[in-house]
Amino acid sequence: MKKSSVLWPLFLLSLGFWIPEKVALCGGWDNGIIGPRGSAMGTAFAGLADDPSAIFYNPAGTAMLEPDQGISATLRYNTTYLKYEFPEGRISPTGKDSGRSNMMGVIPDVFYYHRFGRFSAGLGVYVPYGGLAGSWPDEPFQVNLNQFMAVASFTPSLAWAITPKVAIGAGVNIYFGFMKSKVRMDKIPLAMFQPLFPEDAFEIVYDAFDGYVSLPLKQDFCAKGLAVGYNVGALYKPFKRLSLGITMRSGADVKLSGPSDIVVYLADPLAIYIHSDLEIKYKLPYLVVGGVAFWILPNLVAVADVQYNGWGRLEDIRLTFKSLNYTQVNRTGYEDTVKFMVGTEYTFRERYSVRLGYMYTPSNIKHEESLSYQSWDTDMHNFSIGFGYSWKNISLHALAMISPGEWNEKHFDDPLDPIGKPAGKYTTFNQTYGIGCLWYF
Repeated sequence: MKKSSVLWPLFLLSLGFWIPEKVALCGGWDNGIIGPRGSAMGTAFAGLADDPSAIFYNPAGTAMLEPDQGISATLRYNTTYLKYEFPEGRISPTGKDSGRSNMMGVIPDVFYYHRFGRFSAGLGVYVPYGGLAGSWPDEPFQVNLNQFMAVASFTPSLAWAITPKVAIGAGVNIYFGFMKSKVRMDKIPLAMFQPLFPEDAFEIVYDAFDGYVSLPLKQDFCAKGLAVGYNVGALYKPFKRLSLGITMRSGADVKLSGPSDIVVYLADPLAIYIHSDLEIKYKLPYLVVGGVAFWILPNLVAVADVQYNGWGRLEDIRLTFKSLNYTQVNRTGYEDTVKFMVGTEYTFRERYSVRLGYMYTPSNIKHEESLSYQSWDTDMHNFSIGFGYSWKNISLHALAMISPGEWNEKHFDDPLDPIGKPAGKYTTFNQTYGIGCLWYF
């Protein structure tokens, strides 16, 4: 046999254990909770866009801000719990009937703009995709898994107020992607090697070893890279109490590269060491957002957005192991989705504000064969609340969001998955807490 045909199942671990976790809002791994005010209003901010975070939500908004310049900064702590329940009568390799993974991370964003008459220039640094660390303990899947993934954006922007009622804007998204994974297991699942055996022979071997080979294995990889996209937007204020916005963020082709190492411990001190330069290619989705803001009262505004997400663009994730001259294609099964966001902000005594929001984020995985214990995706209901206090040209903000997911159920088994895809139920629950400030000067 060729060397690559023997060793590629081991490299399959590099594929199987890094696929981006379903973070915070699911529906892909879109973050979207950005800005101290927009986040608390359910991220329905494309039609309002009246603080520096407009650089993300709708870049046209900065041309209509009254202060000449300002800064927005937010720091959020995010934790997500993912719960899996095996079907009745079936347990994991370690004898457990359920398991839970915890992902957590601190996600910052900073925006600055400077207005020159009817023009403005801005800069944003934020994390629109991912931004969380995740881990599975040894139980229930007999795999110790730790991952970190994020795609951050560095976004310079320009905006122009064509008239007092109409503005347009555009920005360049310079993405930096980073993925890191560590996997440790005491047993190697034989299902990984099924393609190397005739079907009847594999069943005999599988039964003889109870599905596992008792050899410790560890895998590490780290990959990073750059990609470029753009965002454009327009804002229209036909009446004093009405504002309409539309914005689009383009997709981008991402290529990450870095080293991948696998060590299989045969017997102390004997071990198999495999090294390869790894290249990862995938496509970030595009999105189109339409939003409206309406002032019910001079100090009470209601907002609503509809967002179309082109997740179907991310058809597959390609991994190339250059040392073996081998490319593995992982189908995502993603489809386009539509998100709905609504929110409100009430200001009283000119210093205090209260915000409420709701966002519905549907799953972008429509095919059961794309699901596994580590790529869950559920329909999410996101409820947010926020508070603000203003003093002169500075305001402080706090926000909280809870995001329960619906319980999903799978009805299939897949022996080709490195640790199996048993039928079962899974769900997620996310909590987000943030603090931020706005400073105009």
